Amino acid sequence: MLDEFRLYAAQFPHYNRHTLANSMRLWAQDPYATRVQGEKWWHGEGRQLREDAVPLWIESLYQGNPREERENPQTGETEEVVRRTRAMIGTAVYDVSQTVPKEDVTCTLCRTVGPEECAATCPVYQPEAGHIPSRGAVLMEAFNQLKLVGGLNIEEILGQLGDDPYRDGDRVEGVNSVVISVPKPGGKGTKALRVHVSHDDKGRTRYAIVPVGVFWIGLDSMEYDRSAYRGSRPDYLRVQYGDDPAPGESRYEYDRGSKPRPGAPVVNTITLAGDGTYDAHDTSADGRNGPYVGRPGYYNTRSVTDKAERATRAIVHQLTQHWLKQPSLDELRAAHDRHHAPHARPTTTTRPGSCASGSSSSPPSWPSRRRPPSHKPPSSSSRRRKPRRRPSRPRSNHHGGGRPAAAPHQGEP
Repeated sequence: MLDEFRLYAAQFPHYNRHTLANSMRLWAQDPYATRVQGEKWWHGEGRQLREDAVPLWIESLYQGNPREERENPQTGETEEVVRRTRAMIGTAVYDVSQTVPKEDVTCTLCRTVGPEECAATCPVYQPEAGHIPSRGAVLMEAFNQLKLVGGLNIEEILGQLGDDPYRDGDRVEGVNSVVISVPKPGGKGTKALRVHVSHDDKGRTRYAIVPVGVFWIGLDSMEYDRSAYRGSRPDYLRVQYGDDPAPGESRYEYDRGSKPRPGAPVVNTITLAGDGTYDAHDTSADGRNGPYVGRPGYYNTRSVTDKAERATRAIVHQLTQHWLKQPSLDELRAAHDRHHAPHARPTTTTRPGSCASGSSSSPPSWPSRRRPPSHKPPSSSSRRRKPRRRPSRPRSNHHGGGRPAAAPHQGEP
């Protein structure tokens, strides 16, 4: 039972009140829970509680500064006093199975429109990947919870358990996710949002920010004839706003930015479109530097407001920092090279009619685009035609022009 609880506790991240003590409380109430958060958190992810939702109870730290009026014994006047309060209180949380997408809100992960229930294969139901706690840490927490009733003998229990099936640093399989801070609309503070992280066979990383939208980040590809920058921009990345279209659907409107992609992010009520290339080491947390940010236009993307641009660049900065620190970064680069290798130009070619050379030291021979000297078009001066001269006509003194006057008939005066 101890090792089963260790696997259960590894599903809950420890950054949001889910300590080992709270994991024990959750396990006693619902041993099948996978993702547990408060009602306010679920609303922030675009989900709402079911009508028959059953809460789970944990302990959380409450910090507040309530104000109250007290009478000053020295002056006899009533004064307002701030009382600092720190206490552990019971907090109601809900498992993800007790929630559904909000009405007319599309789930970022499975594209289900609320209030319909998400499919069973939706990643929102999958537990998060986490580290398995050690036996000693779990027994120590159990000792602290039971010390008022006598506690337990940790050494004796460890001796009876035998060998540990898990080593230090082992993780349970689950959804890889991170938490980032996203600026609120209007620039009034920030809010924490959960980001689902996944990869494809092209070396790109998909960041699904609930409920903002989807960002794809990967190496700058050569799909748009970037042979001039080959080898000179190894740290340039490309961010794509939204998912790829369905197989068989035209990408023309999506690539030029006249139409938003499926799952395109919405930042400050503005739907983004297109993509942007940027230097991975030239982004800033304040959003001053970063990729191009655009929204759908008539023919291609058009600019967005300054606040939306800075907010988007701040999000891309946090995602870029995560992308650079991934343990599988070398594998992503190799997958990118394998995918784009068929699109690369050949290293050596020979002109038709010339002998093939096997030496690698000679530079590649490319078919010349220049015309031979004999086929050069004539210059502008040689193309000018001389004006044609009209044939001269015989002159005549008569008013009839060039035709001579007819001779008079006989008998006429």
